[in-house]
Amino acid sequence: MGIKKVQRFFKSAQVVREGDDYGVRLDDRPLRTPEGSPILLPTLPLANAVASEWSNQGDEINPLTMPLMRLACTAVDKVAPVRQRVIEQIARYGQSDLLCYRSTEPDDLVAHQEASWQPTLDWLESTHGIVLKVTQGIVHVQQPATALRKLTEMVAVYDDYPLAGLGELTQLTGSLVLAVACSNGHLTGEQVFLACQLDDDWQADKWGEDHEAAERRKNLEYDIQSAVRFINALM
Repeated sequence: MGIKKVQRFFKSAQVVREGDDYGVRLDDRPLRTPEGSPILLPTLPLANAVASEWSNQGDEINPLTMPLMRLACTAVDKVAPVRQRVIEQIARYGQSDLLCYRSTEPDDLVAHQEASWQPTLDWLESTHGIVLKVTQGIVHVQQPATALRKLTEMVAVYDDYPLAGLGELTQLTGSLVLAVACSNGHLTGEQVFLACQLDDDWQADKWGEDHEAAERRKNLEYDIQSAVRFINALM
């Protein structure tokens, strides 16, 4: 089933100051979430970006072209009401983080994973004192309880909007470590995308890439870059 589009019902989208936050008005209508909650954006760059998504709509409104609006709605409707549950869900990725599971062969893939992934784990240790175990193969490795506790405490510091962006990036990449590194400015969106796509890109280099795989790669890159833009607009 396709995404339902509606006819454009406004002429302009404007940013307005709302106390310490920012709102977006479609003509004279304050922007609200699908559940009817007001959207108060914590930074001017994010408010401008959301307003631009609305302004750039044509005769029909296409939600797929408004990823920052979607994440703003997620922060209000899906994160704020159940904040502790969301923190636990995100932190749980630390138990099976992508960067901790390495291939056993061939040697060039093993070396590629080490070169791409280990520096970010080293950064997590040197910057935040969190050490995660690395294993080869798919057998689950039990992470230290101290490391998991520290990851949970780290995630809990994020406010609702950054938490929505962190959760999106974590889910897309399968790695809380990559998401945290990006939200701290240690990795760019492109670096995050290439890191989480490493295995698939290696396979494509060896055996070629079909049309469906190429389309999935393109969509994943768009979603990751959108999440990173959302996070960066909050800084």
